[in-house]
Amino acid sequence: MLRLITFFAALIIAMPASWADDWPDCAQDKDRDLKIEGCSALITKEGEPEHTRALAYYNRGFAYYRNNNFDRAIADYTRATELNPKYVYAYSGRGNAYEAKGDHDRAIADYTKAFEIDPKFAIAYYNRGNAYEAKRDHDRAIDDYTKAIELDPKFAIAYDNRGNAYEAKDDFHRAVADYEKAIQRNPNTLTPIGSRIGLLQIGQGRARTA
Repeated sequence: MLRLITFFAALIIAMPASWADDWPDCAQDKDRDLKIEGCSALITKEGEPEHTRALAYYNRGFAYYRNNNFDRAIADYTRATELNPKYVYAYSGRGNAYEAKGDHDRAIADYTKAFEIDPKFAIAYYNRGNAYEAKRDHDRAIDDYTKAIELDPKFAIAYDNRGNAYEAKDDFHRAVADYEKAIQRNPNTLTPIGSRIGLLQIGQGRARTA
């Protein structure tokens, strides 16, 4: 499960006065077609600073991503990184688009670039962990989930996914511990609860037949 952050990017910079008409459409997420239209209008404005145009490309890329148009999303995220090479969210967003296409290696490269720019960007470690897990590289996935948890100890889904990776390695003791931590941090989520129940049933069945 991948997690995207868009609203943080929208708050990084002050909007130029010339964006007053189109920025609300580009910034909102309720109507994706309107978002694409608004961002496209901003992108074509002449004389705007590169970092503000990068934001418009990023937001339009996110709309394309949500529309499952991953190639266009990748193109816009790429343009955003060209205009602002330190744009961590654009690298992370492009990584998500590559991951959605099943291109795990390119996704891993983009997540790596994101936390090279910002070593405290926990979500990049988490997303890279997902990509490694998709490749069945459980050990590297566990390492990345662990780093994400170190950076954000309340990251419940990272505990859950690390538990899944441990379960895939038949390390049921560590898996149960992670599911319990996920439940403690987010009692309302059913995923770790269901995973833990299933795991305990498997463990009990193996114990009886051992």
